[in-house]
Amino acid sequence: MPDELTPLPDTEEVINQSPDYMKNASRITIDETPQRQNVFAANYLIWRITMDSISGLSQRFRDAQQVYYNVLGGTSSVSARWRDCVDYGALEMASGRMYVEENFAGDSKENMAKMIANLKTAFKDMLEYNEWMDEDTKIVAREKCDAIRDQIGYPDWIMEDSTLNDFYVKIDISEDTYFENTLNCIGWEANYKLARLRNDVDKDDLEEGRVKIPFDGCIRWFTGPAVVNAYYSSSRNTIVFPAGILRPPFYHKDSPWYLNYGGIGAVIGHEITHGFDDRGRQYNKDGNLKQWWSDESITNFKERAQCMIDQYGQYIMPENNKALNGIQTQGENIADNGGLKESFKAYMENEYANIKLPGFDEYTPEQLFYLNFAQVH
Repeated sequence: MPDELTPLPDTEEVINQSPDYMKNASRITIDETPQRQNVFAANYLIWRITMDSISGLSQRFRDAQQVYYNVLGGTSSVSARWRDCVDYGALEMASGRMYVEENFAGDSKENMAKMIANLKTAFKDMLEYNEWMDEDTKIVAREKCDAIRDQIGYPDWIMEDSTLNDFYVKIDISEDTYFENTLNCIGWEANYKLARLRNDVDKDDLEEGRVKIPFDGCIRWFTGPAVVNAYYSSSRNTIVFPAGILRPPFYHKDSPWYLNYGGIGAVIGHEITHGFDDRGRQYNKDGNLKQWWSDESITNFKERAQCMIDQYGQYIMPENNKALNGIQTQGENIADNGGLKESFKAYMENEYANIKLPGFDEYTPEQLFYLNFAQVH
């Protein structure tokens, strides 16, 4: 990471995802704004800085924040200090290394890779029976499915002492200055991102050990290995499964395959399907925002998506008598339905030893597939 950063010139092109807000905000000047409004703006900025820093401050700040969270979301207890430390973004690769060494079985990456390949095959087979998508769009859909990259468990480079040390060489941590450590981490992460500003991303150079400091030449992991989550990146056409989610009830290397497919298999299918939902379908196989579906297929997709919007919009939460917003949740609903179908198809079309689950002898493997799906959802 360079010691000095190149400043941004006025001619630098940037992506503005909120043009109306930025346009209006740029019209505000201190001299022409009433003093009372300037005070409000200054207070708001201080408040945001304080809110973002409370996890690194003393207990009285955390207690005050908890009162706010209790009113806002109903949470009644402050998270443990150790959890804040482990979850802190800048050090998630270092703590993730320790998690992987203690908890991540060596066969899990290989098993996940096989499952992902089977889920992709199931998805492409389902395209053949798709009556609303034209043949030309089916071709590019298969190409995009094949092009989906996967990140499983953790990036290999964190297991190399020298590489991990080089990654953190510019960050200053002291055992006596906790709050200063948080500020140092914030500054380090900001500099890390700025240092990568004009470096091209080599999308073929993933986490397989071909790493350059400051990791410009690889698709960076945007979450630590110890996170219980999975996601699809439309701009990178990549699915990510950190080591934290590759544990029961989602997955275990010794679990019968009907449980793994009902658990993590449905999650894999969910993330693959995100590449073709209401948002993901707008990005092509290279992660570029570009129309690659025919107009006819887009129209047909929207008609069928409306059916799902209507279905989920009728679900009512008894506690507040509010209906689910089917429009806002359509991407997740499409991914849930597609992922379950793909995973069940992948399980049924691949041969696995149907090991009996103790205490569940009366259930078939197919029934246990759905039981585990219900458990994780």
